[in-house]
Amino acid sequence: FTKNQINQLTQKIEIRMIAKGINPILARANYEYWQFYQGSTLIRIYIYNESFVCANSPINQLPTGNLEPIMRYILSDENLPYNLGTWEKDIYITYRTHYTDLFNEKFGQQELDKLIGLAEKADFMDNFLNETYGCEFASTAKLE
Repeated sequence: FTKNQINQLTQKIEIRMIAKGINPILARANYEYWQFYQGSTLIRIYIYNESFVCANSPINQLPTGNLEPIMRYILSDENLPYNLGTWEKDIYITYRTHYTDLFNEKFGQQELDKLIGLAEKADFMDNFLNETYGCEFASTAKLE
């Protein structure tokens, strides 16, 4: 087996995960890819195309009828800096930033907080969408 070295970007992400109470060793799913649960919600953080650091979570499923209210909410900017979107029948929450933003002296820490903070927002959002719009939880949800 080859052992990959942990680079500065990975160190930054994992240090912030630890500060938020997430064990990065247990969350590692692959090189520069972490997957863990925050509450009932599956969270994924990964490096995309060697340029972007992304966090996303499938939070709910679209309701089977009366899509207008939920689609208006998804398309609104109420959840900035996070974005909501859909893929097939699932609703996702996402955040993406260029990796160089995490090293910026002025706002790098804020970007890290937003990236890792997606986990808490996703855990809140799955319940909110379920209670407010009747959206079932995502198929990946860990329900007790």
